[in-house]
Amino acid sequence: MWSQVRRKSAMRVTLLAVACVATSLAIASVSALYDFKKSKVVELTPKNFKKLVVNSNETWMVEFYAPWCGHCKALTPHYNKAASSLDGIAKLGAVDADQYKELGSKYGVRGYPTIKIFKGIGTKARRPSDYSGERSAKAITDYVKGILPSFVAVLKTDGVDSFFRDEAHLPHVILFTQKKQTSAQMKALSAKLLGQVSIGEVRGTVKGGKEVAAKYQVEKFPTLLVFEPGSSEVAVRHDEDLDSKKLASILLEFGGAEAPEVADEVADEKETRKESPSASPKKEKEPKPAAEKTFSQPEAHDTSFHVVADGPTFERECSKRSDGLMCVLFMGSHTSVASDEMMEVLTRFKFDRFAFAHIDTQSTLGKGAEYASTLGVPKGHSGVAIIRPNKQRFAVLDKDTTLSPAALQSFLDRAVGGDLQYRKLPTFPEWPAAEQGCGDSNDSKGDDDGHCEL
Repeated sequence: MWSQVRRKSAMRVTLLAVACVATSLAIASVSALYDFKKSKVVELTPKNFKKLVVNSNETWMVEFYAPWCGHCKALTPHYNKAASSLDGIAKLGAVDADQYKELGSKYGVRGYPTIKIFKGIGTKARRPSDYSGERSAKAITDYVKGILPSFVAVLKTDGVDSFFRDEAHLPHVILFTQKKQTSAQMKALSAKLLGQVSIGEVRGTVKGGKEVAAKYQVEKFPTLLVFEPGSSEVAVRHDEDLDSKKLASILLEFGGAEAPEVADEVADEKETRKESPSASPKKEKEPKPAAEKTFSQPEAHDTSFHVVADGPTFERECSKRSDGLMCVLFMGSHTSVASDEMMEVLTRFKFDRFAFAHIDTQSTLGKGAEYASTLGVPKGHSGVAIIRPNKQRFAVLDKDTTLSPAALQSFLDRAVGGDLQYRKLPTFPEWPAAEQGCGDSNDSKGDDDGHCEL
């Protein structure tokens, strides 16, 4: 009898232990979505966020998640896969914003998952932009590769001398390649090594590139030439088995890239222990005002359209604005650009330095269609351009891209991130001032300051 009691008691203890283990595993699965020891996704916290992300030259995609969020759980395998695909090209990090609410609040997180893009400090990006694309590994990977900033100088015959004159105090390297575009890897390396080595690229199969290749007796592709600071004479030539891995290894070693972030964190901790107690508070307080200033929220701007019905209005709203804002000019019919979905996208950029205007290219009055054509929008198509009046330059949405809320979001994100290529603003045909009203559309209305809104 006593043996049966002991067996039952032992069984209860065993079952209790199993239940405890199961409970602890369940809690662990809820507390984090990522196995950061195995994943390429970097765990970000308030302690390391500024050092790893804000002060980095590299491009970061950061997910703000909550462990209990079903959408976050669905994203996890795709985010892990994208992080592996982008290893060595960009960094993917994740913040448990349910645990670190202040960090999420600082970057305007209102729901989960929220994904933001942080460009490196070498770019002109003032603050992070949102990623609102498809949540698949391929979509994330393609998007990140598409927005990588490049600090690679594409060289032809007439640009080699100036390449060596610029940043003459730095070592220079030139990659001779047959590729038609700068690879994502080279863009990433140029950002990581910014200020340490000047990188150029010669496309040896095009006019201008062939001459440079001949000058340096380059016959194999790819070939990497290394030049000492202040010299245009080849110091080292690499042309044997130069695959992407070897190329990265050479450049990172030659450029004296920093040690991995983990090692830096440990070094910082050791230095902190050596400091006197009186010195520590000063070091903690000094960086905080700068961080707050960098990401402070500016004044909200009006996101309604101002209708351009003549040349003077175009100058006032776009080409000759005097308030420092960039003009986002929509070209097409009213219905094609004034949907609720489009307007919702615009409200997301109310804190950016944008003003919004519209030219009705379907109107039989005025020269809206001619203005759109001058900016590169084909007849019968809808498009959008960003005009920088202070620089007299513009960028236009690719003519092969259909204007949609997603395309508009991506276009404006790239503008905020400093990733658009701007061209010189062309000369527009003369368009006399309209006598009254806002064009021939019944959907538009005037306001007291002479503007027309949809």
